[in-house]
This record gives sequence, C-alpha cells and structure tokens, in this order.
Amino acid sequence: MKKLHKVEDLEKIIKSIEKEYENCKICPQNCKVNRLKGEKGKCGVGKDSMIFNKVVLLEEDKKIFPSCAIYFAGCNLDCKFCSVREENKGKTLFLKINEENLKDLKKEIKHIKPKTISFIGGEPLVHLLTIFKIMKELNLNIPFVLFTNLYANGSVINIIKDWFKYFIVDFHFGNENCAREIASNNLKPLKYWKTVTSNLKLVKNKLILRHLLLPSHFDCCFKGIVKWIEKKIPQKDFYLIKNFYPFNGNFSNLKKEEIEKAYFYAKNKGLKVKILENFSNGKIKKDMPFMMQEVVIDGEGKVAFKFFDSFAREIWKNFGNLYESR
Repeated sequence: MKKLHKVEDLEKIIKSIEKEYENCKICPQNCKVNRLKGEKGKCGVGKDSMIFNKVVLLEEDKKIFPSCAIYFAGCNLDCKFCSVREENKGKTLFLKINEENLKDLKKEIKHIKPKTISFIGGEPLVHLLTIFKIMKELNLNIPFVLFTNLYANGSVINIIKDWFKYFIVDFHFGNENCAREIASNNLKPLKYWKTVTSNLKLVKNKLILRHLLLPSHFDCCFKGIVKWIEKKIPQKDFYLIKNFYPFNGNFSNLKKEEIEKAYFYAKNKGLKVKILENFSNGKIKKDMPFMMQEVVIDGEGKVAFKFFDSFAREIWKNFGNLYESR
C-alpha cells in the first residue's frame, strides 16, 4: 500500500484503466464496448458513474472503521437475491460524480476524519475509472478499501491491487452452476469460480472474506467455499452474513438451523468466523457477537444513526467523540 497517493502515479493508473474501457475487458463478460464513448456493457455502466448512497460504517471490521463509504450503482453480476437491484438497474435517485460534489465529499471526509475510505456497490470494479479519479481529486492520505465480488479479469486486479489497503470480498458461489443460475441472467458462461478463486490469491495479503449464506445452498456452495478457504487461504477472518432476504420471491427464508450449521461447520474447519448481526438466541449470540451499523451523512455534513437502537447507543458512547452534533 502506497503511503502517499501521488498524483502522477494516479494519472498512470487512470490511463491504464482508460485503455481497458476503450474495448472493455474489465471482467470476464468481455463486452468489448467503448465505454469512453458512453457505450454500456452488461454491467450497465458507461464512462460516467452514479452513486446512490454515502454512509459512515462503524462496524464491519475493526481494521477499517470508521470508514466513509461511497455506494456505486451498476454491477457485472445480476444476483437474484441482491438488495440493491433497483439501484443497479437505475430505478432510484442517483448523484452523478462531478467537480462540485467531489469538493463537498472532500469536506465531509476531512470533517469526519475516518480511518479509511470505502468503495461499495453494486460492484465498484466496473467503476474503476471514476474511483481513481476520485482518489486523485480527494488527494487525501487516507487508505482505500474495496468492497467487491472480485469478478474481474486478473490483469485488472494486478493493475489496481497496490492502491487498496483491503479487499473486502463477497465470495458468493461454490460452483459455476449455482453462479449461472442465480447471478448470470442467462448470460454466457460466467467463469465465476475460476475467476474469483484466482483473484483471491492475488490479494490474499490484504483480504477480508465474507459470505452471504443462501437458503438450501449449504452443500453445493457453502461447503465448497469453506474447504477452498481452509486449503488455500487459512487463518483468515471469515464473515458469515446471515441477513438474507428473498427480495424477488425465488428463495425461501433462511432458517436459524441453517445459520447455526454453517457457523459451526466453518469454525470446525479452523476458520475465524464472525457474524455481521447478532442472533436472538442467547447461547449463539454470546458465541458470535458481531454486528454492523450504518450512519448517514446528510447534505449539511451532519452524521446521524440510521437506526438509533440499543446497539447504536453503545457505539455512540464509544465513538461519539468522532461524530459530534453540529
């Protein structure tokens, strides 16, 4: 990780990414459209990027929070369970990145003084040109974090990997068939497993792994993912996300038994498992004490908890000095 984000170095990266955009091969879809002319591939993103949310993450991994997070619309997968499908399809309000709101963003970040700046989606890998332009314009000596599905061509990951302190990777599927059924929308073969596992090796020294547990995908997906991690990237923190919701009705609800089974399976395989939400069962809750809370930055730069519950009050007590009322 570079200690200083030098403008001249960023300009070289931007030129490299522009070459990828001219005949887009950012990901294995290899759409080969000219995104610099505004053409859009299967991700739905041309040259310009739109953001649909800005928050402060107070709980994700202690190495990154508090983190100013920027959410981009558009993704190169089409997961049926995605909670931001409407945003990715352009069916909600957006903010286009321009010189004026970049200045506002820089003021917000300086005011909040976060530990990191995070790029989230959708899928930020299809927004690399905008992301590196943001890095250049912000010109802040703050580490960057990429929340990603890591579904990109390895040559692209090699170009960008030194510029991010951490890659927080959602490792979704344990095989090509499930990836195609759930995430491809009948597109050509995804090469999902081969692509993601190869890229995980490229960023293994700055990797934070996550998995959204899917109903009825324990044997076909979860076990395969855990076994691969155990063999290839041992001793890594592994975040089990249990807040699955069947947004489009094609899935059943996740059962508590499935969550417990997955948690203890991964733990018995030697993974350092953490949960992003508390369980209601006291015994499980004690064993897996981990939650995520988001804080909203409003238009005036004020910071407010989205859900001011008992957990939020506890976080405020511990971190409130960082987010004083204006």
